[in-house]
Amino acid sequence: MKAFPILLLLLAGVTIYSCQSEPPAPSGPDFAIAADNDGLNLSDGFNAVVVADSVGRGRHLAVRENGDIYVHIRNTTEEGHAIIAMRDTTNDGKADVFSSFAPFPGTGIEIHKNHVYYATKSHIYRSPLESGQLLPGEHIDTIARLEGYEGGHSEKTFAFDGRGNMLVNVGSLSNACMEELRTAGSKGNDPCVELETRAGIWTFNDEATEQEQTLEKRYATGIRNAERGKFC
Repeated sequence: MKAFPILLLLLAGVTIYSCQSEPPAPSGPDFAIAADNDGLNLSDGFNAVVVADSVGRGRHLAVRENGDIYVHIRNTTEEGHAIIAMRDTTNDGKADVFSSFAPFPGTGIEIHKNHVYYATKSHIYRSPLESGQLLPGEHIDTIARLEGYEGGHSEKTFAFDGRGNMLVNVGSLSNACMEELRTAGSKGNDPCVELETRAGIWTFNDEATEQEQTLEKRYATGIRNAERGKFC
């Protein structure tokens, strides 16, 4: 694997219960932590362990129910892969098994319906997870083809609403539909044609394949770049 800038993956010993009106009583962490927080200076109530420190330029990550971690990286490994898969087999909180798959660098990645979903600037793909296996199966489905992959906020992120929908962030080309990109005092275009294909959220079926981004699928508009969302 190529040498990449260090990425620290941390597991924090505090859970935020943002989806519940009444948070349960505090309890201790149910995962391994380092006695000295692996040299990190943390506020009271926080604990950490460095899971991995050499996986490359990580963007987003997803954690499987069994603790396996999948990191989407910006570049590809020497093997031509862009998702790093990690597993801790010694229960010390540190990944000791590493592998990789998928030739598509990008940002968004989620575990959903026993698949790994991952996004490039122009597509969303998925690979099937297999019981007991760190790596998914070799088959790759194309779930959606996306606009807005040239310039501006072109990295794609997405979330699932639990009702059969996948909502995809398609970032804007400019900051405010400006005539001159990122130029102080530049006027906005009127009408803003960019809104037909960018600067919004588009919805897709979370299982169908070969879907196209169309204006009819637009869920919300006027959003510069939603980064990442989560449904409770």
